[in-house]
Amino acid sequence: MKRRWAASVLFTALVAASLSLAPLPSQYCDAEPDAPAAHPGYRDQLDVNGRAIFDAVSGADAATFEMVVDLPAALISDGEGAEAYLSGAVEALWRRAMDALKIGAPRAVWLWGESLTTYDRESLFEPFGPGLAVRSLRLSNSPDPAYADDPSTEEDERQQKIDALEKAVEGFSSESGDFRGKVSDINRYLRDRATYDPDYADKDKKSPYDHDAYGALASESGYAVCEGYAKAFQLLAEKIGVACFTVFGTGTPSMEGHAWNYVMTEDGKWYAVDSTWNDARGEDRYFLLGASSFFLDHQQGTMAGSGTVMPFSYPPLEKGDFDAPPETHEEYSWIAMSLIVGIVIAGLIIISRRGSH
Repeated sequence: MKRRWAASVLFTALVAASLSLAPLPSQYCDAEPDAPAAHPGYRDQLDVNGRAIFDAVSGADAATFEMVVDLPAALISDGEGAEAYLSGAVEALWRRAMDALKIGAPRAVWLWGESLTTYDRESLFEPFGPGLAVRSLRLSNSPDPAYADDPSTEEDERQQKIDALEKAVEGFSSESGDFRGKVSDINRYLRDRATYDPDYADKDKKSPYDHDAYGALASESGYAVCEGYAKAFQLLAEKIGVACFTVFGTGTPSMEGHAWNYVMTEDGKWYAVDSTWNDARGEDRYFLLGASSFFLDHQQGTMAGSGTVMPFSYPPLEKGDFDAPPETHEEYSWIAMSLIVGIVIAGLIIISRRGSH
């Protein structure tokens, strides 16, 4: 009788162990995406009028300094205080479009350096019934002197800088066939090509190209700050087919404005790379990190110090790092099976000892 009971216990334990090794039902597992989880870019997060401004400014060439942008959806107000209301609506529209351009259009020469891009407030309104309407914006650009053409020479220095950036981007390539290798090649290239500007805090000595991809990729010194690194990273990533976002925020605990990148794997997972800190610290500590690690010292969306807020939707990072060992249900199942087998063996030993008496 005791032997039958022992056999029954052993059989039950083995069944339990086998069940513990079986895959969990799909409702308890992370669902595999049917396609890469595309995230809307900053342009796509604008309304139809914002996208019109974005497209016009990002497409401006070296010889364009003025343009008129027609608004697909006219802004109209026929109530009291129409002018004040429309002025506020246009300003909000303009600021959001400029923010999207600043972090989503590294090639937009109208925003390079300290170039001044604005709209004419005197020509905004036209009569519309008892009220007013805004149907277009007249834009103008005054280039940063560092990016302006020198009229005393026969060369077009502004176009030369645009061409130099394009040449640098086109000249970059990656021999890696996998996602990690491609991102590593970008990170390594920037570490070798760019240098964090040692005079960034000195207005009179710092490079005028610090905040642009041109500074990191095409300037003679290679000097840049985090914004320049991040924009350069985005251009190189897009060149080799890696989906990439430039993100503005705050680095902690220093609480300084900062910029970095998010990149997407072939299967739609997002990870963070901070090429600036990787270069400055001489190690790839901030390479393909997930939310649990990266947000320990990075806060997206608000730049401390300046108070600049970028109210956009950002790609959701994976919880764990790309290089972290995967947590699998099988690992826990083997632990469970080992415990069950141990209990069974201990039980059989006790039973056999009692049967011998």
